[in-house]
Amino acid sequence: MDSHCPQNLAVVPMIPPVPQGLWAAAQNEWDKMLESYVTPLLMSYVNKYIKNLKPSDLQLSLWGGDVVLSKLDLKLDVLEQELKLPFTFMSGHIHELRIHVPWTKLGSEPVVITINTMECILKLRDGAQDDHESGSSSTSRSVSDSSKTVAKPRRLQQAAPSDPDLPP
Repeated sequence: MDSHCPQNLAVVPMIPPVPQGLWAAAQNEWDKMLESYVTPLLMSYVNKYIKNLKPSDLQLSLWGGDVVLSKLDLKLDVLEQELKLPFTFMSGHIHELRIHVPWTKLGSEPVVITINTMECILKLRDGAQDDHESGSSSTSRSVSDSSKTVAKPRRLQQAAPSDPDLPP
């Protein structure tokens, strides 16, 4: 043994560095595995309400965590069943749906789904007006009551004298 080397140290051979291409391939496989788990989970929630959505539409930016979908058509029958309003949905669209997945903090932060502009065209259901007039539908009555509440402040504002210092 060399006299300059302490006896309690072992000589460790130098480990060669991992080639960058191999590291990138391993990272790519990890990303695919994570995406294969998360994509079906997101699809199970989003696909319930969106027409013609495919898993390939949810290309995740894995470490950025954002998915942006544009110009989506809504499943109108599902909305009617879920919301149980006295309206029929004639059409429904989402201009932009953004899904943010906080990969590095999945245990402490939620996945956030943001809808930017949802447009629906509604039609009063046949019989809904008759139910309201007869007073037999509590849903129609509650919608009507809330519209009366909204209408009252408008009437008060219109009747108030105008202040010359305020813009029209």
